[in-house]
Amino acid sequence: MFKDLPQPIVNHIFEVANRVIIREPGTIGCTELLYCLRKAFFRRKYRVELKPEQIWWIYRGNVFDNLWTSLFKSNQVEVRYKVNDELTIVGHADFVYEDTVWELKTIATIKVLWDRNEQRYKPKLQHVKQVLFYSHCLGLEKVRLCYISFDGYKIFTEQDFEISKDEVIKELVERALEFHKFWKDDIPPAKTCQEWECRYCEVKQFCQKFDSND
Repeated sequence: MFKDLPQPIVNHIFEVANRVIIREPGTIGCTELLYCLRKAFFRRKYRVELKPEQIWWIYRGNVFDNLWTSLFKSNQVEVRYKVNDELTIVGHADFVYEDTVWELKTIATIKVLWDRNEQRYKPKLQHVKQVLFYSHCLGLEKVRLCYISFDGYKIFTEQDFEISKDEVIKELVERALEFHKFWKDDIPPAKTCQEWECRYCEVKQFCQKFDSND
């Protein structure tokens, strides 16, 4: 995918995208809980290499993150939610400005947010859950979920969301406890029912191997 780019650029892309996130013992990332738990399990267990498409998506996001979040004093704000004495959900809000939590998401085009059934633009549910979790932990009511593309940007507020903070916290706590149990028992959780996640999954080989041995 990157064969025609100068090698120093390719090296930088891979360096940025493949930075390993080290989790403290007893912690789980908010973003790990928003998608397939089995993928999160195998990612941790095997440190699987990302696919070229995923590497590009991560790098593309970092470009805007580095340019925009650095403009604000309160950027990459750590949040922590203690589930129990053994487990804490952690994350980092992109930035806080004027008592508002901002989360940036880069996408290929703003058109992907258009809901044909409802005939309006809608934010992705996983992203809504993420920013609501951050706002809950920070004790702030206002949120801005900002999608960025080279064809423009789209901003959603808490008024656009169809799920409450309480619902998000309840779901994330339940999923954190579920993941923590499977991780301690060294047993992969059930895979997601969302086919689109499987389509680009970098741990598919481990998932299929586990299912075939079941």
